[in-house]
Amino acid sequence: MAKKKFITSLNIFPRIIWDLAAHLIVSLIGTAVTFAVTGNVRFSLLFFVSGIFLDLDHLLDYVFCFKRTVNASAFFNGLATMSGRVYVFLHSWEIALGILIYAAVSSSAAPLVFGLGYAAHLAIDNAQRKNLLFYVFFYRLFKGFNTKVLLPEYNSEEERELARKAYELAFAKKSRCRKCKVPLEGFLFRWIASRLLGVKRSSLDPELCNKCEVKD
Repeated sequence: MAKKKFITSLNIFPRIIWDLAAHLIVSLIGTAVTFAVTGNVRFSLLFFVSGIFLDLDHLLDYVFCFKRTVNASAFFNGLATMSGRVYVFLHSWEIALGILIYAAVSSSAAPLVFGLGYAAHLAIDNAQRKNLLFYVFFYRLFKGFNTKVLLPEYNSEEERELARKAYELAFAKKSRCRKCKVPLEGFLFRWIASRLLGVKRSSLDPELCNKCEVKD
């Protein structure tokens, strides 16, 4: 059996790519439907923004785990769960329900649209969890935000090995040009320095980029 390919050229788990794609597709469909029903551009954008707003809590989980260390690969791969705790405070059905109840009581369209976008985002996430109560905040609180209890799908030996490998790739010391310090490997090199700026490692001196090689 072929070994599972778990990392892409972006050093991001394929499941993260699929998750982002699913959220984008549902958000675009919801945005289009909202415009078709209301004819209001602001309401349509509100539906789309609600899903983005919801994911801001991942930043807090990341800071709790990695403090001031900035690493895009570690963030997008959700490696903050390696801390043993998962909070994601905004990912809570209680909040979505509260917004929708307020919309019903106030007969206000804006909270209704925001609440529906919020709930759509949560529904996609919930469908990916083995523990269907994960997105109930008081349940997470009762379980002490314990990753092992709340996210059993991440507790297998294979998943732990994937996380360790992703961590090593994310925090491995990347080679840079000795002079200009441009990255010569990793995400920034492959997708920005190399593709957009034409930078590559010098064939004469592996510690230099081709641009600094010419200057010499």
